[in-house]
Amino acid sequence: MNIGIDVDGVLTDMQTYCCMKGEELLGRPPVDRAAKKVENMFKITKFEKLRYGGTLFFNYCKKCPPREKAAEIFTKLKEKGHNLHIITARRFITRKNPMGVHCRRVLKNWFEKHGFTFDGMHLCSWKDIQLEKYQGCLKSNVKIMIEDNVDTAKYLAQRGIKVLLFDTLYNRELVAENVVRVTSWQEIYNKIAEQEKM
Repeated sequence: MNIGIDVDGVLTDMQTYCCMKGEELLGRPPVDRAAKKVENMFKITKFEKLRYGGTLFFNYCKKCPPREKAAEIFTKLKEKGHNLHIITARRFITRKNPMGVHCRRVLKNWFEKHGFTFDGMHLCSWKDIQLEKYQGCLKSNVKIMIEDNVDTAKYLAQRGIKVLLFDTLYNRELVAENVVRVTSWQEIYNKIAEQEKM
């Protein structure tokens, strides 16, 4: 089976990392831990957003650890014969300039550092994230997409792609047809095994 996998929020616990490191950097706790955007999480000024983003973004990209058992389950899925495709969006990553090159290198190094091997990668821009992720799924013939973003999950599910929605504080309100909530990488493995039997 061809499986699509997002990175931020799925392979990593981006929200917990940003709350913790943001509190260290800004010297105050978040006002809304359920917010996905930093400006809402900490109610920051434009200056603080620049400082936060400039400091935290690349630290997150390089140092945020994978979610528990993510690499182990990745390996198990590969051993069972599944084709794994990274389909993800990240700030700057599709740019054709030195910043884009750097961001792609940082992501590649993170995968290598943590032992993730996959069959293909489709990088998406922020501008048309839902459409580009859908196109990535079609290109890779993905049957299941593992995602955390509410809008992307709904967009893919409405177009016939089964979505395993990794549970986070910012996506709790989503209940939709063709979307199944999961809370761990072990549960992802179990849901994919159930799908194989159908």
